[in-house]
Amino acid sequence: MKRFFANEDGATSIEYAVLAAMISLAIFAAIGGLGDTISSSYEDTAAKVQDATNR
Repeated sequence: MKRFFANEDGATSIEYAVLAAMISLAIFAAIGGLGDTISSSYEDTAAKVQDATNR
């Protein structure tokens, strides 16, 4: 039983999995924020083009 609890191989794998999950969440958050910015930029450009063509 002591050998089972002393073995840290599984703990290292779990640490890497948690680290990968945290990095993934950070990437998704950054992409989500960037997507909103790009969408807003396209909407502003479309409105300006529409205003320019309606004159």
